[in-house]
Amino acid sequence: MVDVDTFLTILYVMVDDFCQSRPQKEQHPGPDASLSPSEVITLAIFARWSRFSSERDFYRYASARLIGAFPSLCPTALSSTDWCATALASSRR
Repeated sequence: MVDVDTFLTILYVMVDDFCQSRPQKEQHPGPDASLSPSEVITLAIFARWSRFSSERDFYRYASARLIGAFPSLCPTALSSTDWCATALASSRR
C-alpha cells in the first residue's frame, strides 16, 4: 500500500501533466489565486477518496496534515461549505 504523501505526489504529477497539456485560460482581473488549478483538482480528487466519511472529515484532515504539501492552502478556505467550487473559481483568474 502507498502512503498518503506518495499518493498525493503521484496524483499531483498526473493532474499537473494533464493541466499542462490543456490550453491555458486567459487571466481574469482580481487577486491571484492562492492555489494552482492542478492543486485544486488534486485536492478535489483526494477529498473524494473513500477514507473520508464526510466533507467535515476531509476538512479536519486537510487542515491538520496537508498544509505541508500545499503551503498556500488556507485553513479558513477549508471551512467554506463549498470549498471546491470556491477554489476552482479563484483558480480560473
